[in-house]
Amino acid sequence: TALENISSRQENTIAVSAITGQGMEALLETIAQSLGQEKSIATLDVPFSDGKRRAWLYAQGIIVTEDTTDNGTRFTVAWTPKQQYQFSKL
Repeated sequence: TALENISSRQENTIAVSAITGQGMEALLETIAQSLGQEKSIATLDVPFSDGKRRAWLYAQGIIVTEDTTDNGTRFTVAWTPKQQYQFSKL
């Protein structure tokens, strides 16, 4: 694409599409590396029916606490911006 063409000719440039989100993972990864993989704490309510997100959290190894609620599971996670973005796209 035109953005990729431009970014390949300039140092320290990452092409990101505001429409499709293309390039966001690369941007977040670069930011995380610059920040030394700093993690933030978040609380997530995941319904029992959302096995995909549940499995992803376990696979990432980012769960700090978990509690069962009436509608699902409440997780406290410590994650990087990249992981937060990936979770939002599930």
